[in-house]
Amino acid sequence: MNTIKAFLSSHSCHLVAGALAIIVTSVGTSTIIWDNRVGRNRVMTNFDTVIDAVNTKIYTKIDAVNTKIDTKINSINTKIDTKIDSISTKIDAKIDGIKADINRIERKLESLHQALSAETQDCHSMILENGHHTMNALSGNKKPMSGWLCSLEGRKKSGGEDRDSVPKSRGLSVSSKGQ
Repeated sequence: MNTIKAFLSSHSCHLVAGALAIIVTSVGTSTIIWDNRVGRNRVMTNFDTVIDAVNTKIYTKIDAVNTKIDTKINSINTKIDTKIDSISTKIDAKIDGIKADINRIERKLESLHQALSAETQDCHSMILENGHHTMNALSGNKKPMSGWLCSLEGRKKSGGEDRDSVPKSRGLSVSSKGQ
């Protein structure tokens, strides 16, 4: 124990200085640790703020790009709709033209049908008249047949244009049977 007392009395300054160094080191270390924690908290708060600002900028740019894309898409859709309307109008006009052509052709066909019906009716009438006049000629009365043949000759020379001037089905009437 004496040695310890002697050691303490002769080296007390060193011990006090060492103790102070240990105390100061531990206080300094805890201050640094405390400062590091505060600093980390500040850095994290600042980092969150920076990340939020970056995210805001990114979302703003994405929204701007989406708006531009939507505008372009709407513009393209409008152009497509305009083209479709234009083509539809042209197709409708062509369809109307085709319908008009069909109506014109149908009218021509109807006219031809009526003309052919008249021609057929004239042929039937001529056949009946010919048969009637032939029968009269066979029985001895040749005068109606020669008049009818003269009338046919006149129509032949005029191109058949006076066919309406000849009464139809003369040979079928009751009054002509006695001739």
